[in-house]
Amino acid sequence: MDLTLLPLSGSDELGKNSVLTYERLEVRPADGRIFTQLTTRLGGEKPTIESQALPPQMQVEVYEDDGLRSTRKDVHNELLRFVYARDFKKLELPEDASSHNRAIKAFVDALPDRIPIILYWQ
Repeated sequence: MDLTLLPLSGSDELGKNSVLTYERLEVRPADGRIFTQLTTRLGGEKPTIESQALPPQMQVEVYEDDGLRSTRKDVHNELLRFVYARDFKKLELPEDASSHNRAIKAFVDALPDRIPIILYWQ
């Protein structure tokens, strides 16, 4: 399982019918200790960081190998979810987390609290 974070430019985008995400923050290497804080997909307990389902009207434009695709679901056919930056800032990185994942955390920590971040699982 892989995770890409897709930060939006502001919370007003949650009211749109379609959003194109420009930033893609790929969590790598994949780290179950990070993922279990965001999802129960790995058989863990309730995540410590609560996510919300996309609003019903919203489609996300995602670049993939075969071009731009409009979707409400991830590659596992699950409805996309999002967290606000203020909640993602509660993520606890393991001491031996990769420098790449530390940089992603620092990026999110610098975002305004009300920025929605779509969790795109692959």
